[in-house]
Amino acid sequence: MTTVTTPRRWISFQKAAGLLRAMIIDGSHEAPVLDKSAALCRGFSALNYPAQAFALWNYVRNGIAYLEDPRNDDHFQSPAVTMQRGAGDCDDQVILLGSLLRSIGFSTRLVFVFSAPPKDYSVDFPEHVFLEFNADRTDTEELWTCADTVPTPDDNGGFYYARFGCSFKYGFKEYVGVD
Repeated sequence: MTTVTTPRRWISFQKAAGLLRAMIIDGSHEAPVLDKSAALCRGFSALNYPAQAFALWNYVRNGIAYLEDPRNDDHFQSPAVTMQRGAGDCDDQVILLGSLLRSIGFSTRLVFVFSAPPKDYSVDFPEHVFLEFNADRTDTEELWTCADTVPTPDDNGGFYYARFGCSFKYGFKEYVGVD
């Protein structure tokens, strides 16, 4: 029996990075995002940045189910759509989390993960994308912190979450700043 697979349609690394970046920036100004970040951070001191960031990450990690895009297609949904559906793949969760974090003042950047260094960025499809944020809101230092929300395969065939604040050790990474 022969299995035929069709590669996912990929718009190119540069176009995808630009689109994700724009969606995070635009999403950080949308009322549903502003309302959700305010509700999730209510009760924390205005200067308790780690608790605020963790609350937003925890909402996406535990409140948004991982759901693959349709076969042979890669699409991005707005943060409002992801919240309404309660589901999205890694790029949808990145857009939502990035918008939430940015809406309360965090700088963010995208981290595209490839299994090996790409030979051609216009056609090589990343394995994963996740978000990092600068935990130093004073902007005097760069304290880039991992905020991956998606289950990641481990070496034993199971899955684990790349935890909040831990490094992501898988593959070749390409960083794209949002702010």
